[in-house]
Amino acid sequence: KMTVFDYLLGNTFVQWVIGVLSFGLTIWLAILLGFNSQGSTILILLVCSLTILSIIAICLILVSFCKNATMVMIVGNFPLFILMFFTGAMIPLPRNEIIAGFALNDILPPTHAVIALNKIFTFGAGFQEIRYELLMLGVLTIIYFSIGIWLFERNHLLKT
Repeated sequence: KMTVFDYLLGNTFVQWVIGVLSFGLTIWLAILLGFNSQGSTILILLVCSLTILSIIAICLILVSFCKNATMVMIVGNFPLFILMFFTGAMIPLPRNEIIAGFALNDILPPTHAVIALNKIFTFGAGFQEIRYELLMLGVLTIIYFSIGIWLFERNHLLKT
């Protein structure tokens, strides 16, 4: 009998592989077109891999509130727009800190990915220089996955 964990792990793995391959192809094409990163491609793929997992976790939360695939397609664009715009991925945003060292958009995992990738691409940062961003990506991914699994079980599986 398949458990919730089995189902979500299988879907997460497939989506993660697709995301990593997509990003790998994007980096490869960028390099062919003349892009020159100052940092390690392996480190870039690590950051993107964690970011893909965090976005999958956020999408799991979204799916928990949707009743069918059509609703996911319609409602799903709104959170992804928030992730793209408010993390600084689309345009650089000023850090409006609520308390010292913490801005509101720090609760969005891609914010840390954008900061880490900027450090890698521009300054050639290594693992030690982006350690904080990797830690935040990992912690936020675990938090969002936990919330997503709980909501998915509650909204889709406990009703049957």
